[in-house]
This record gives sequence, C-alpha cells and structure tokens, in this order.
Amino acid sequence: MPLHQFLKVKRHQNALKNGANDLKGGSSDILVGEADPEEFVDPLLGTLMKDPVLLTTSQRVIDRSVAVQCVLRGGRDPFDGQRLTMAMLVPQPELAERIQEFRRRKQQFDVSVARDELKPLVEDNEVDADLLEALLEVERMNTMARRAASEAAKDETGDGSAVPEEGLAAGPEVAEAGEDDGAAGPGAGRG
Repeated sequence: MPLHQFLKVKRHQNALKNGANDLKGGSSDILVGEADPEEFVDPLLGTLMKDPVLLTTSQRVIDRSVAVQCVLRGGRDPFDGQRLTMAMLVPQPELAERIQEFRRRKQQFDVSVARDELKPLVEDNEVDADLLEALLEVERMNTMARRAASEAAKDETGDGSAVPEEGLAAGPEVAEAGEDDGAAGPGAGRG
C-alpha cells in the first residue's frame, strides 16, 4: 500500500478510536487522499470543475471548457446526443463558489506528517524504511534547491534583500529527520 494511502487509513482509524464524528460529513477537515465531492467533479474528465455549466438538454453539469469543446466538435450533448449550442449552457455561479471554497480549504490543509507519527510506523515495520529514506532525501533536495534559488536571488539584487521562499524555514527540521535518530529505520546510514 502506498505511504499516503496508509497514512490516510491510520488517521481514519485514529479518528474512529478517539470517537470522532462522521469523517465525511461531520468535519470540515480534509483528509489526505480524500476524494473530491462528486458534485464538484466534471463527469467526463474526472477533475474539479473551474466554471461549471448546466447543459439544458440533459440537465447535467460539466465544466465550461468541456461543454465548449462538445459544441465545437459536433454540437451534441455528450450524455444524450441532442443538439447543443452555446446558448444552452447555463452558468452555475453558486456551485462555482462552493468549488472555489473547497479548493481554498484543500490548499490550506497541512498534509505534513510529524516525526513522532512516523517513528511508530517504521518501528512496527508498517512502512518500508527505504521508501521513507527516499522521501526524506527528496525533501532535503527540495530544501537545498529552494535555498540555492534564494541565494541566487540575493546575489542578483546585490543588496541581500531577497526574501526566502515559503517553506524554507522548515528545511533544517526536514534535514535532521533521517539523521541517526532511527526515523528512517534500518539502512538509514547508507548512502
């Protein structure tokens, strides 16, 4: 099972143990790996809609970009085959606003995992130590790349006024995560 799915299952189990309310409807939290609400997803592309419109012929809602392509490529409703024109696309501003709010909440949600959450998983051999080590290495490399970009920006301005990119402050903690503390489990010292 991939790590992100495993962590989703563990969080769900912990929430049930702690007596949490219905995870889907009783909480405003977004769980890692949680499916987007079906009413927000374009039924043809399977992605979150940006500009939902109602097709008056079939009474189905799809993203405007998909509807326009249907009109341009034959002028037929993809659900019932009836004639479709641009005038038959009815904007859905309330749904668009709810989708935008969902996107904002989803972007603000912190999906990071604390070190104390990872240690028990590695110790119980529930997470592959090599996979965890690789993920930590990728995070260290991303942190170094952000630092290098920030330093290059400082060098270009010449006055040292460049502001570090967001997330740069988290670099040292991430770099320490796999260093001789057992977090990466057996084989962490390889490399």
